[in-house]
Amino acid sequence: MGDIIQGRTRAVLIGLLVICALMPVAAHAFVFSAPQYSILKGDRSGPDIFTIGGIEEECEEGYFKGYYSSQILEVEPIFGQCTAKALGGLPSNYVLYRCTFQVRAVDRAGEGGTWVAPVDLKCPTNYKLRWQIFESEEQHEEAKNVCTTTVPPQKNIGTAEVTNMKGSRDDITIRWNLSGMRYETYGSALYCGGREGATKRGASYRGYTTVQATDLTEKEPWNLVVRG
Repeated sequence: MGDIIQGRTRAVLIGLLVICALMPVAAHAFVFSAPQYSILKGDRSGPDIFTIGGIEEECEEGYFKGYYSSQILEVEPIFGQCTAKALGGLPSNYVLYRCTFQVRAVDRAGEGGTWVAPVDLKCPTNYKLRWQIFESEEQHEEAKNVCTTTVPPQKNIGTAEVTNMKGSRDDITIRWNLSGMRYETYGSALYCGGREGATKRGASYRGYTTVQATDLTEKEPWNLVVRG
């Protein structure tokens, strides 16, 4: 009888081990650690590349500003010196109308101290992110564009890989990997990469940012770290 019981116990334990092995590994949540309502400032630390309708645009200047509150980093990107590379380097610009990227600390932990967070695009009521292309610098200065693309506010537009900067207690780095965003184009199909007015999906943005937290005066650095 004892051998039967031991055999059954062994079988149950083996079954439990198999079930545990087959179960998915639970996601590891992470948190941002910073004083509430910190002011955020950031500089690009790599190329900023947008792709809309198959047309790639790169910006040579960029910085970010925003704030931290309730486990959300909210930053407004500001870009300059942008060109549409696929169109021979025509001048272009982004008008964000105070649209922001919201990075939410709710997703899984990655490898090597990098955490992956979902990103939302948030805009004021009735506003959208706007991208414009111009045929020349003169038309750029006169605000006469040949294509306008608008991107409305939307959730889950991609991810941000967040990493603590080595040797710093108040800097983090963000690798933006945003894709599949809905957008609409108005203007020349040649310059817009598709027919006018139709809602499409597939706009993307890739870039790198170093973000620092400060007090409300923007003079005193505050600790900003990610903890898993």
